Amino acid sequence: MPGYISLRVSPTKTAKFIFSQKQDPMKQNIYITGAGHGSGKSVIVLAMMEFLSGHGDKVGFFRPVIRSDEQYDPLIQLIAERYQLDLAYEEMYGCSSSEARELMTANRDDELLKRILAKYRSLQTKCDRVLCAGTDYREGHVALEFDFNSDVANNLGCSILPVVRGSDRSNSEIINAAGGFLKSLQERHCDILATVINSVPGSQLKSLKQQLEKSPLAGSPVYLIPQEPLLSKPTIGDIARHLDTRVIYGEATGMNRIVSNYKVAAMQVPDFLDYVEEGSLIITPSDRADIILACFLSHPSTAYPRISGLLLTGRQKPESQVAKLLSGLGKPPFSILSVASDTFTTALDVSR
Repeated sequence: MPGYISLRVSPTKTAKFIFSQKQDPMKQNIYITGAGHGSGKSVIVLAMMEFLSGHGDKVGFFRPVIRSDEQYDPLIQLIAERYQLDLAYEEMYGCSSSEARELMTANRDDELLKRILAKYRSLQTKCDRVLCAGTDYREGHVALEFDFNSDVANNLGCSILPVVRGSDRSNSEIINAAGGFLKSLQERHCDILATVINSVPGSQLKSLKQQLEKSPLAGSPVYLIPQEPLLSKPTIGDIARHLDTRVIYGEATGMNRIVSNYKVAAMQVPDFLDYVEEGSLIITPSDRADIILACFLSHPSTAYPRISGLLLTGRQKPESQVAKLLSGLGKPPFSILSVASDTFTTALDVSR
């Protein structure tokens, strides 16, 4: 296939264009892997899933390894709920990170791959095609995780779609990172679908495209995704993990809501309602029943912006009458988190 450097205006359009370049693309199973932590791989996974699920066939989702310290993998939960996958959660991953670490420490890598392959093949029998997402590089062992992802993709018989971070890098750093990643995959005889350079600052797009066309990468398909400031903002789930909060209520869709800003609600309700903005995370003491009720009432109202979530501070609990009232309203319209620290300390932690 001839090489080309393409600028796409959205991840979903990139997915559509990638598939338009391949013969029988819909028969492929794809393994999306980042070149390191913070590549924005999840956005590309969502774009690919959006494209594949729109063609009438049953698409499965699979992760070879999930983190042991999370009750549920947030990406699996989000994909399963958004695309209404008729699959059990346990079917969509190979093993936990603690199991994988134990087997690799004991030099039982082959057994690890066999376990992952067995679960993958079982999932394959229930789907027309499978989209896979590699590890998240949170363990700090980039070289080991790279080897693992390429080995798994080859053993599963998937085409690889590598994703490289474009933010906070010069053009030469981006090209070197993408080139080195691509070369390593080629040395491992991986079937490379294309390369995506994600979150490229708008000021660099034109010059990066020109430099890529003169680089060794010009011989293979490369797609540039412009930086979207909103995507760099944290989600409710990110904040929950960062602050180690207790989740009072939170479904996958709510935990993946973007937090555009945060507001400390220490004023009276009328002032609070004038202060709130779309996508706000409201930080308020747990005993502020008036603010808690105002959040619930403002959400369905067309007269006020919709908040992303509510973060309750301090060791107090909402009064039992308030909790009873809220429970009678049914499923909360946003995620509710709780943290033991005071409001001032919590606001500082969130801002970091």
